[in-house]
Amino acid sequence: MALSDRFIKVFENIRIVGRDTGNPAAVIADSENIDMDFENTLAAVGTAKAVRLRMNNKVDATGDFRSLDMEVRTNEDCDVGTMTGILINTIGKGDCTIGEFRPIEIKHEWAASDVVTTAHGIAIEYQLKSAPTNAAGILLKSTDTHPPKYGVDMQGNAPSYPLNPASAAIRFNNDICILTGTGEPDAATGAGIAGPGSLYLRALASTASSQLYTNDGTKATPAWAPVVVA
Repeated sequence: MALSDRFIKVFENIRIVGRDTGNPAAVIADSENIDMDFENTLAAVGTAKAVRLRMNNKVDATGDFRSLDMEVRTNEDCDVGTMTGILINTIGKGDCTIGEFRPIEIKHEWAASDVVTTAHGIAIEYQLKSAPTNAAGILLKSTDTHPPKYGVDMQGNAPSYPLNPASAAIRFNNDICILTGTGEPDAATGAGIAGPGSLYLRALASTASSQLYTNDGTKATPAWAPVVVA
């Protein structure tokens, strides 16, 4: 019987299971299920890939489509210093000319004929069963004395295009948004999106002063009033 004619409950190309069955009191300095070392010795490489994962879906009604599914779990009564789902170290050893440094690059692409209900560049979901002492949805920090130029950059550099959100640059809780533009805001600006207290940053020519507006109306019908600084 062909594989395509059978009901498949679990299909695994490669399965690796690593278990420590020794003394529970033992201490392991380093434990690795998979250890891959890729060393480039060529002067010119188009794209070098230590690991490449590709999935091509050719059937309908797919539950979840994942090229990489990782889980880090502890059993009960375990003390752990730090739990990290993915740790990526991109290290330059010196005397190298690096055009652009990207520890993580995520690209989303679909055809114009595709119907996409919801699209997120990065989706993070938290299921916290108790209140942590200190928690952040996204933590940006630097362990060096040379911090990045921008904490968050939506403009980018050529040849990339600036990220111009269709509705708002940032949306907080309670529908409070930050919008940007070059024109004067009116009742249609942020209608149905920007709630009361939202801000509109109007960037004018370099010879004129930019303006800041706040929504003193409603989410359905914004009323943008200039912020006057005495």
